[in-house]
Amino acid sequence: MSGCVAQAELRCLQYRLRRMGMLELELWLQRLDEVLRAQPELLPDVRVLLSRDVPELEAMMRGRKACPATLRAWLA
Repeated sequence: MSGCVAQAELRCLQYRLRRMGMLELELWLQRLDEVLRAQPELLPDVRVLLSRDVPELEAMMRGRKACPATLRAWLA
């Protein structure tokens, strides 16, 4: 159940990013779908990442800020 909730949260964020014209960031975050399917135990880490502000997520995507260590392999 909680994996479904996180996927819904991800879809909401992706929708918000699409409305903002942040398609590149939206595509980068789509990788989190794979994370949730392959390693559901990473759900708390995905939730923390999704709670970040858009500028912080963009800095992570561009390598100006470090991604959480547990998700780095998925988002590199």
